Amino acid sequence: MNQIKQNQDLIKFLVISVAGYFLIIKPILEKLGIKKTNEEIQEVELINKENISSSLSTPFSGSVFLKSFPKNQKYTSITLSSAKNIAKGIYDSFSNFGDNEQKVIGIFKQFNTQAQVAVVANIFYKTYSKDLWSFLKKGKSSNVITDLYGGLNNQDLNTILNIVQKLPKYK
Repeated sequence: MNQIKQNQDLIKFLVISVAGYFLIIKPILEKLGIKKTNEEIQEVELINKENISSSLSTPFSGSVFLKSFPKNQKYTSITLSSAKNIAKGIYDSFSNFGDNEQKVIGIFKQFNTQAQVAVVANIFYKTYSKDLWSFLKKGKSSNVITDLYGGLNNQDLNTILNIVQKLPKYK
C-alpha cells in the first residue's frame, strides 16, 4: 500500500512539474529570449532550409542564377559601376563593432528585379571573394567573438529573403 501511495505522489509531482514548465517557465524563458519561440524556430528553418548561395533558383548565386534564364531572355540590369557601389555599400555596412542592419535592408528594398540582386551578388563575390548570402549571415567575422555575433540576425535575414523573393525575376 505504501508503494502505491509513493507512485501516486510521483505521478502528481511529474504532472505538476510538466504543467509548471509549459505554463510558467517556458513563457518566461521565451520572453527573456533564452528559449526560442516557434516563430523564431520557423525563421531559422527557412533561412537554413537550403544553402541559398548555391541554389539555381536564388539570385544570391549570382551568375549561376542569371545563366538559368531562358536563352535570349533580355532583362533590365544595372551598370557595373552601380553594382560595385551597391556591393561596397553592403560590405561597408558591417564592422567588427556593429552592423547597420537597416542600411542593408534599405539597399535590398531598392532593387527592382532578382536579376539585379544576382548581378550585385556576382560583383560582391568577385570583389570580396565571399558569397553575398554567407557574408550577410556572418559579416566581417575575424575572430571568435565576431564569429558569434557578426552578421545579421535571423529576423533581418528573413526580411531580406522575403524582399528578394517578392521581386520579379526579370523585366
